[in-house]
Amino acid sequence: MRKFQQNLSNFKSGDFSSLQHKFVLNEIIEDKNFSGYYFNRVKFFNCSFRAVNFAELDGSSLIFCNCQFNDTSFYKAELIEIHFQNCQFINCNFRSSWLGSVSYMNCQLNNIDFICADFLWCKFEKSQLFEIYFDASTIEDLTIKNSTLKDIKFNYIFVLKVVPKNCISTLKEFRIENYNQFLIEFVKEESC
Repeated sequence: MRKFQQNLSNFKSGDFSSLQHKFVLNEIIEDKNFSGYYFNRVKFFNCSFRAVNFAELDGSSLIFCNCQFNDTSFYKAELIEIHFQNCQFINCNFRSSWLGSVSYMNCQLNNIDFICADFLWCKFEKSQLFEIYFDASTIEDLTIKNSTLKDIKFNYIFVLKVVPKNCISTLKEFRIENYNQFLIEFVKEESC
């Protein structure tokens, strides 16, 4: 992988195909609209995204390490195999997004909108989740492990779960009714 030599703030239109198989280091991207773009196989290190619009983004195989996201929108984004590590999210919007194999490792998330999002094989690990809105989301295999949770909103979360019975797997759908059920279904703690 080679470092990307151009400042992302200079992007005017098009997509991120020139970034494929590169890494982006120490960039500050502010007030940019990357709505509807496609990019994959990019690594971002120590980058800051402020008031950036990634609405309807199609992103896959991306890594974000030590990045900050402030007032950033991923509205209706399709994110596949995205790894966020040591990242901070403040006032971000993932509303109506499709999140497949997205992981948040050692991240801080504060006031995040996941309303109407679809989660498939996602995890939050060793993270802090404050004021998170999961309302009306559909979840298939979400794990929250060794994390701190405060002010989690989850009205009308639907869970899809594959249940094996008599050597036949069936897809079961149910709704999360209360906070204890939310904890039992999604929160896992490792013992030392």
